Amino acid sequence: MLRRPVSPRLAAAAVLLLPASLAAKPGAPSPNSPAKPVEIPAHQQQLKAPPCGLHETTPQRFVPFRERHATKLKASYAIGAIGETIKLKANLQTEDGTPIAFKSVEFKVDNQVVGAVKSDSKGVATINYKVPNKFGPKTWEARYAGNNKCKGSSGSSTVGTVRAPTKFSLIYPPKYANVGAKVTINGVLKRTTDDATVGGRELEVYVGGASVAKVATSSGGHFTVEYVPVAGANKPLDIKLQFLGDVLYNPKSTVVSMPLYPPKQTVLVRGVSLTGFYGQTLNTSVLVTLGALTGPKFHGAPVRVWYRHGDNDTTNLGAGTTNQFGVATVSTTLRAKPGVYTMDGFADVDRKRYTIDHEWGNTKLTVYKAPVTVSALGPNTVQIGAQVSFAIKVVRTTDKQGASDVEVCFSTKCVKTDGAGRATLKFTVPNGGGTGPRTFSFASKADAYHLAGVKNVAVQVSPNTN
Repeated sequence: MLRRPVSPRLAAAAVLLLPASLAAKPGAPSPNSPAKPVEIPAHQQQLKAPPCGLHETTPQRFVPFRERHATKLKASYAIGAIGETIKLKANLQTEDGTPIAFKSVEFKVDNQVVGAVKSDSKGVATINYKVPNKFGPKTWEARYAGNNKCKGSSGSSTVGTVRAPTKFSLIYPPKYANVGAKVTINGVLKRTTDDATVGGRELEVYVGGASVAKVATSSGGHFTVEYVPVAGANKPLDIKLQFLGDVLYNPKSTVVSMPLYPPKQTVLVRGVSLTGFYGQTLNTSVLVTLGALTGPKFHGAPVRVWYRHGDNDTTNLGAGTTNQFGVATVSTTLRAKPGVYTMDGFADVDRKRYTIDHEWGNTKLTVYKAPVTVSALGPNTVQIGAQVSFAIKVVRTTDKQGASDVEVCFSTKCVKTDGAGRATLKFTVPNGGGTGPRTFSFASKADAYHLAGVKNVAVQVSPNTN
């Protein structure tokens, strides 16, 4: 069968009627697809130089002023509270809006220079500015001096000022109060923007909604409030401090709350002098009464007793609790170096309700040196000239403990006891005294804590047979 050739016009019409995806060659972009931009390799790209140059250098040639790029500098409005540090921003650009980077911009506020900084990569120059103690708007200006490529420019705006918030900073506020006793509140008025003190301001003091006093802050912002409650025991005491504010500072108030107790009663604590030997265990008594020595007896009061030594150092002697007669018995073992010390004591009663009077006056602790016993264990029969050994022990009679570091001697031969009071004494039997029954004397020497002691041992001495 013979096929007729297709005319060129029909072929072109058929292509136009086909979808673009069918008409395109395999792997080729569709005729209807947008053209892709031609990518230029990085090494072939040409970088556009900043209009005003990267750095401020000595110009290579003089550029007439009319040929330099025109610039513009936009200063942004700013607002801040008294004492607050805010940011002033200026945007440096060419006339067509191209950022001018790394150029020095000078800042002035009310015609006073406050600093100069360089613009960043986006042409923005930012400087910190602390709002002064002056209310009202302030005019600020940014200025760019220009260079051999760009003309200078300037821009201005305003700094709005608002009042600074304030706060009360209390110094060790009281934790409780008593009827009839003065309550003292110390503190400082500050602004929160920079924590600076606010001096010369009046504060009003309220109790129960009524104004009871007015005080002024010092030049350093400090204040002291004193108030004596006359009633209302066993209820909370609320003292309100009010700063009304002024043209520079916002008002502020705070409430100091504390429990209010009845008037304090005086508790007397008295003890008696104590005397004993080092290492001895003794009891001492402490009397606790209300108001006077002959007043009501304080039952159930925890009591502590101590003595003073050195540069007003103290060492506890012991503790106890008062009985129904107001008497506490305190047991103590005397470990103070023998001597005379001042004694004192205290009752741990509720300080919110009681004032403690613990002046013991001339109450003394007197410690004497401890008596000791010396024992010596060794041979009962010895020869003249022979080397002998005796086991020595020195014991305190007060607590039956070994006396350490005590020197024990037989004639001129001496040794010191160890921590348990023991020592070994070796010596040669002297010929003085002859043979037969003799007495060997072992003597301990007195030291800072112990009296001297002696032990006599009966031995049978025979002549030297060598």
